[in-house]
Parts: sequence; C-alpha cells; structure tokens
Amino acid sequence: LNTARVFHYDGSTGTFKNSFGTQYASFGGTFGPDGMLYLPSGPNDNVLRYDPETGALLSVAAQGVDSMPQTP
Repeated sequence: LNTARVFHYDGSTGTFKNSFGTQYASFGGTFGPDGMLYLPSGPNDNVLRYDPETGALLSVAAQGVDSMPQTP
C-alpha cells in the first residue's frame, strides 16, 4: 500500500494548519468552488474529494479520469 501526505498551509499567512495521509501519491490537485480539495488517486484514475480542514475523504468525485496527460 502506497501512502502520501498532504500538507495544508494558510494561503494568506503561510502558517502550517495540518496534514493528512492519502492512499496514493498525487500529482496535482485543486480546490473546488466548494472549498474542498480534489486529488487524483493514482492507479485507478479516480478523483477523490477531501475536506482540507480535517483530512477526511468525503467521496469519489469522478471515476475513471485519466490524471496524467498522455504524451505523443
């Protein structure tokens, strides 16, 4: 089982807020308009939705999304 950590910092002050583990190392990610953190989940090509304050995995936001662009 691969694990990775997400580190959460305050964007205004740079103050460390918390960190939490994810099942797979993620490359990229974004905050949605709902304030939640969306991360690609590695080998299964899903996008997972996390609460950035608690680190709780809330849902699978999308299934079968290719998180790594293909190069020609």
